[in-house]
Amino acid sequence: MSADSDQSRLPVPANGSGAGDTTYRCPGEELPITEAVHLGRVASGWSGCSDCVWRQHANGQRGFASVRPEWSSRATRTQIRRTEFGVRGAYLNAIDRFRGAQLASIFSTHLTNIHQQVARQRQTTDGPGRFQRIDVESGITIAVGYDGCHGSADVFSGVVSAVMQNGCHVIDAGRCTAASLQHVCRRYPQLSGSVLVTGSGGEFGDIGLDVFDTHGQAVAIPWQKFGVSVRLPDRNRTVVSAIPADEHSVVSPSQAVQETLQRLRIDSLPDDNVATDASGAAPQAILQLPSIQDSAGHIFRSNRRSGSVSSVMSERFYEDWLLRWWPVHSRQQARFFVRDEQAIRRLEWLTSRCTLNVEIHCGTDSSMTTFGSATEDAGVSFFLEDDDRFLGITSRRGRRLSVVEVADWVNRWMPATSGHLTAHAAPDGRRVLLVDVAAPNTGCSQQVISDGLALAGWVLTSMENGKNPLPV
Repeated sequence: MSADSDQSRLPVPANGSGAGDTTYRCPGEELPITEAVHLGRVASGWSGCSDCVWRQHANGQRGFASVRPEWSSRATRTQIRRTEFGVRGAYLNAIDRFRGAQLASIFSTHLTNIHQQVARQRQTTDGPGRFQRIDVESGITIAVGYDGCHGSADVFSGVVSAVMQNGCHVIDAGRCTAASLQHVCRRYPQLSGSVLVTGSGGEFGDIGLDVFDTHGQAVAIPWQKFGVSVRLPDRNRTVVSAIPADEHSVVSPSQAVQETLQRLRIDSLPDDNVATDASGAAPQAILQLPSIQDSAGHIFRSNRRSGSVSSVMSERFYEDWLLRWWPVHSRQQARFFVRDEQAIRRLEWLTSRCTLNVEIHCGTDSSMTTFGSATEDAGVSFFLEDDDRFLGITSRRGRRLSVVEVADWVNRWMPATSGHLTAHAAPDGRRVLLVDVAAPNTGCSQQVISDGLALAGWVLTSMENGKNPLPV
């Protein structure tokens, strides 16, 4: 943002009043805004304000005010970061509707390539030496949805348009979450994947896209194939050189090898200034997308014909499916900490259909810090993250249970009538996967379910009437 007045000092309101006629221009926007709009955006923490030179110009203060905590450690918000399931970036600064469309075109093109490769390998025989020809040029079907993060609806419109333009059919799941979007894929086996517009797990003001295959697993994208460069962020670490400072000194091959190994070891160390994924385990790579004008002809048209769009009642389907996992009557006391309004509505709907002793708390940053302090009278506590496939469970004594403990407990106390269901710890160590080998009402041999609300309901079902207490 740049003020239309002198750039060397902060603007002064006209006539000494609090409502000046000074105008500002936000990063990436052509039209100016009034001072009132500027102050409102700064107060609300609008994502574009993180790159604004006037972001410290607060109401009633003509000097520099304190910077919001969310911006204190950020030098720029224009980078697109690769994550475990997709990409994240600051809304408007890094990812807007057009960048979202470009990313969606890459995802849909890659899913189309995977579908075509699988279709060619599934040629069925029709008599000796005869093969049935499979049409691999027909468009695939992808489920697309968006969550409640700021800007997700705007980016969603560009994503749907790009996927259709790319020749793929779209199942519009509307306002949903990662868990309910994956249920759409289980309900429609003909889908080739799904794309969710979400900012969960990102930084303040972030938005992004997650892409999943038909089983809800992450999809590896060959970024270089689409002209996207990938690099790791700079560590800004000081490396003690093994090469002598004297320019006339002779460097032996072993010294050069030792310095290279030393640099690699330092680069592998964790750094607080390097962006990490949601688990904090590995640095997030930075993606440099090609210009939209240069990449449009190569990426946006992988099929000659555009696709179609069909809307589904994803929320109603998902709520009806959740009833399968939740007990009809339970006296077990439980507390839920959630931050998404959609999850609150789902829990209220479940409690209206079932007789449960459940407390619902709107989770905030302060409640997250006190999440593990449950007392014995509080029973079991659940914390549902923004990505509702991830669920934290604490015992009645307030101890956070690991996913291995939860999976072992579920398998040990599995009801005799549910022998087709098993629980497993996910490889990331943060989720419990429910594997249903019966896969009712589907044509699949099994279903791999990663769903926090379904897991919570199954835990309450196993603990019904005070049976099978959780580990303490």
